[in-house]
This record gives sequence, C-alpha cells and structure tokens, in this order.
Amino acid sequence: MKNISIADQYTTSINLAGLGSKIMYIPADGHKNHNILMVYGHFGTLSNYLKLAKDLTKYGNVTVPELPGFNNHESLYKIHDKPTIDELAEYLITVVNYRFRKKKVTIVGVGFGTVVVTRMLQRHPSIAKRVNIVISIDGMAHHDDLSSLTSAKRRLYATLFRIYSWRLPSEIIKNSNLPDSLLERIYCIKNKNTQKQSEKQRLIDWRSHDFRTYMRTMSELMKLDNCQKTVNVKFAQVWSGTLACLDREVTNQHFQIIYENFQLIESSQKISKRADPIKQMYRITLPKQLLQLLLKTAKSSVIE
Repeated sequence: MKNISIADQYTTSINLAGLGSKIMYIPADGHKNHNILMVYGHFGTLSNYLKLAKDLTKYGNVTVPELPGFNNHESLYKIHDKPTIDELAEYLITVVNYRFRKKKVTIVGVGFGTVVVTRMLQRHPSIAKRVNIVISIDGMAHHDDLSSLTSAKRRLYATLFRIYSWRLPSEIIKNSNLPDSLLERIYCIKNKNTQKQSEKQRLIDWRSHDFRTYMRTMSELMKLDNCQKTVNVKFAQVWSGTLACLDREVTNQHFQIIYENFQLIESSQKISKRADPIKQMYRITLPKQLLQLLLKTAKSSVIE
C-alpha cells in the first residue's frame, strides 16, 4: 500500500477560517493522556511525514495540520489575505483552539513549522500555560541563521521571491527551473536527479503547493526576525544532521534569546554526503535524548 493511501486513513477534511483543509490524526499507541501537535516544514506533505508522526504516537495522540497554501490546502489568497508568517501563525492558533481547546499540548515543529509555531506563541502568550514544551527539528529563528547566504544575496532573494509571489510573475516563473535552482542554493541541496527529456526533475512538485504562498513565505524567511519577543515555554532544539544551510551556533543563540528554557539535542544519526537531505529529514531517527524527553513529558501529562 502506498504512503498516501495509508496517510488518508488518518486524515479528515475540515473547514477553518473559511478555508478547506485536512488534518491528520493518529491515536496514541501509549500515553493516551498526552497530545502532540506536529507542524511540518516547507518541503513537507502529510504523507511525507507519516513515518515521523507514527513514531511520535508512542508518546501521545498526534495531530498534524496543513498550513494554508501547502499540500493542496487552500491558500490565504482565496480569502483575500496574504500568507505572511503572522497570518499563518493566526491560522495555527485557530487549529490549536479547534483541536485542543483547554487541553495541554506538546508541539513539534519541523523547519519552517518552528518559525510559525514561535510566532504563534509570541502573538498569543496566554496559551503558553497550555504548552508542555516546544520541540524544534532543524528550526530557525532569524535570517542570520542562514549561513548559506551573504547579507546582500539574502536581500536580493527576498526581493525576487516577493516579486515571484505576485500573480502574473508567478504564472510565468513557476514553469521554469529558476525557483528550484534558488531553493537548492539556499538550502545547500545538490539535486542529483538525472536529466529526463532534456529537462531537470523538479525539486518540488508545485502542483502540491500554492506557488505564490511558497514564494511569499520564502521572501519572509529571508527577512525573518523572531527575536523581538520572548516566550515562557520550555524549548528543545534538535539537530538532525540533514541541513547544511543553517549556522547551528548562531541559531541556538537566537533561540536562547526567545525561549527562557532552552535545551540542545544533537542527533547521532549518520547522514551520507550523497543522501538527499530532504528525504533524510522525512526519515529522521529521533535521538535517544529526545525520546527520553518525550517519555518524561508524556508520563507527567494528565487529563484536564
């Protein structure tokens, strides 16, 4: 059975904030009193992150929402809004209130997902008491975390991505290889796909995502600064070893500015230099230290 079919077994359609979407919910194998919200990153789809979600069910009930404009979710452009990080954070708080109400939750953010989670907590500090801990897997907090780009290139890319998010340019540029080439440079990904009919395979299947949303959020990442407000929530940064574009030391320093209780977890997972870093992120082996942290959090969780 294909992954997408398996993912569909756990997926339900919903309508939030006037947008059609899907939420994947997998009941816990153990610790049924513990709820986990997983927010995946820029490259993900529900089916891609099914393995990670199922691994987390050993420690609680796992909910994985789609963000507007990603993985066939209707875009914020449909309701005449713009997919800024602030607006995505507002959508995410709607999901939290819809799914968990007053229940406590552990939040796992992957990559860009951590960016949105952090902004949500900054904009809605009252929910901090409902969050057990935020666990970030390869998350970032500030544009300076991107060691793959100089300041000049970052400003240039921010402008380019913003232009590509406009309606007319997006229709022209999304059928070229330029967006994929830019993403490869930013994330330090070497696309080893073979040539097929004189055209390089796409890094991202844009049919699965709203192209304009993707370009606008990439522009925002180039200017990201989540260090303006602190968050009174426990936080653990997990480095999977799959991304080479982020300066780990600088990123950790930024998260320590934001979160008052910071913990660092390094993965011992061995990543081949020839491996596709995006696919490796989907298959991440959770570090033992993280599993112990999840178990401790799950055991202390109670029904409210």
